[in-house]
Amino acid sequence: MKRTAIILLLSVILSGNVVHAADGFERWDEETKRNAWDVYVVTEWTKLGNRLMFGRVSGEIHADVSAAARNYETLVIEVLESMDGGVYDSKDYVELMLAILDVIGNPSDYSDPYQINRWFNPERETNQEDSIRYVAQRLFAAESAYFDAYGEVSPYTNNGALQSVIQGIMYGTQYTRENQEYTQESSQSWYDAHHQEYIDSGVEKDPFFAKKVSDLYTTVGVTGSYNGTVTEEMQRIVDIASSHGVSGTSGMCAEWVTRVYQAAGASTIPWGNAIDMWNQYSSTGSTSMSNIPPGAIVCGSGVGADGAQYGHVGIYIGNGQVASQNDVYEIETLEQWCSWQTANCQGHVGWIGWVYPGGVPE
Repeated sequence: MKRTAIILLLSVILSGNVVHAADGFERWDEETKRNAWDVYVVTEWTKLGNRLMFGRVSGEIHADVSAAARNYETLVIEVLESMDGGVYDSKDYVELMLAILDVIGNPSDYSDPYQINRWFNPERETNQEDSIRYVAQRLFAAESAYFDAYGEVSPYTNNGALQSVIQGIMYGTQYTRENQEYTQESSQSWYDAHHQEYIDSGVEKDPFFAKKVSDLYTTVGVTGSYNGTVTEEMQRIVDIASSHGVSGTSGMCAEWVTRVYQAAGASTIPWGNAIDMWNQYSSTGSTSMSNIPPGAIVCGSGVGADGAQYGHVGIYIGNGQVASQNDVYEIETLEQWCSWQTANCQGHVGWIGWVYPGGVPE
């Protein structure tokens, strides 16, 4: 965000006077340059950029951490604000940092707060503030590596991309550069390949670190807010899904979802298998199980070998119910639908989240 906001916002500010696609900077005179610089140096670009680009963020991010970790929230805030690191504003990382720190270690251990010597550097002398800063630096370095390799990753969406960044705290930035999505399998393979290196360095590494952090971290999608309105498109999707208006093939849950959207004339038609739909559209939805829009695609990890590879999807039809095509077409409560999904699909087990391809209609 910080890398793009300056260019974007200067273009917005100056477009009325000088910025045209055809002539670039040809009409930037000395007065215009001074005015632009005056605006630049007094503007809090991160906060302003977030408000313009992500104004639809709603709900909350929350980390379900221990009381010991929660006691350090104020110190975490102070450290993050002093660093001004990351792509987003410092406050957007507080809950994520608390989840990370809670998994890393015990903050009450004053000899090695947050297990810096154990996990990262056995030679480092640390205190509580320095430990938090050190972990945050590793987080922001991994986020920067991901940005350079694949583009922006959002702390508002708890998906494989963010988990790749989180695992990069443990392994280093090279892991993040080489893994666009975190999975437990790929992380274990990385650990096995570098195990001797870790032994020689006197540190330990946890291949399931990102999964443990992710399990504590609840997010909302950046554009995944829902105001309660049921549009005509949403109602068409619900009507077709709830009435079994299109047939499906056993085991082809994503195909059935796509056919429902096509039959409803949806503005955006989803593509790919179940986990593809989550990875592709996760920024339009949320990991929260509350306030799901009717017609949204709900994503889970499925069951068995097929679930581990592809996951499972259905359509939320309102009133706490989900229609889906698994072995057979059925309607279940959301709780029932989640309860039998025990496969591990790209680091997810059970409920993953909901998405609405193209964004929730308004």
